[in-house]
Amino acid sequence: MNSAERTSYGSTWYAESMEPAPECGRLAFDVDVDVCVVGGGLAGLTTARELALRGWSVALLEGRRIAWNASGRNDGFVLPGFAESLDKIIARVGRADAKALGDGASLCARFDRGAAHARRRARRRLAEGVEDG
Repeated sequence: MNSAERTSYGSTWYAESMEPAPECGRLAFDVDVDVCVVGGGLAGLTTARELALRGWSVALLEGRRIAWNASGRNDGFVLPGFAESLDKIIARVGRADAKALGDGASLCARFDRGAAHARRRARRRLAEGVEDG
């Protein structure tokens, strides 16, 4: 990673110790796929992988590099909740919608399903002898 990337990524131990990402050029040709996923963060990568595992042809487009922003700074944690204060959520969506978003039962149920899915995928990859993170 060059110094400009380190500066824009943030001055952290993670940025200083990470391996340089391979350089990729711009998409310079037409691609005919079933689905185009825009964004190479955790959500985009997961979406693209799940679709590909189901037999769909997928192209993933990322403007900078894989896990460039928030996804590259969280070390792959699977956690419930929001990365914002309740006051800011209320200011943005209103009290009723904030309450619906923060409903403990539905939030925990969604988190439990997502975490269970991540564990199943990891176990399957380990059973296959694949160590691709």
